[in-house]
Amino acid sequence: MNFRLKSWNVFSWTAMRGGLFRLENDFTAIWTDNGGEEYRFEFRRGLVWDGASVPKIFRWYLPNIDEMNLPYTLAGLVHDFCYGSECLSKDLADDLFRGTMRDAGIPRRKASFAEWLVEHFAKSHYGKKNDRHGIRFYGKMERGW
Repeated sequence: MNFRLKSWNVFSWTAMRGGLFRLENDFTAIWTDNGGEEYRFEFRRGLVWDGASVPKIFRWYLPNIDEMNLPYTLAGLVHDFCYGSECLSKDLADDLFRGTMRDAGIPRRKASFAEWLVEHFAKSHYGKKNDRHGIRFYGKMERGW
């Protein structure tokens, strides 16, 4: 499925130890799928995530976070939320990640590489049992509201 980032509010974060980031304000973001259905995500201040989860060896090619490109940073945040909350299936969460990367202006080759990294390095992190930072308690998703 293809997703497009429709709208989002400005958000900010603070870098923490261990490559983690903490959301500093509440905000909302909305995506649409290729069928026109909308997905509204609300995130609360205090949410902790690890950026786009890019292994250090590949950060010369893709950063973990991009302060100048909020949609890029949002791709990692929403993906981590979907994995920790199970609000979408793993496949839909990965599609949402790839679509958001493309909406952030990331070239197709880099977005495909980012998706490959997710498929090979993050797949074991899907599910509430792997939500070490309680990300699922800091947001919600409504579909077709």
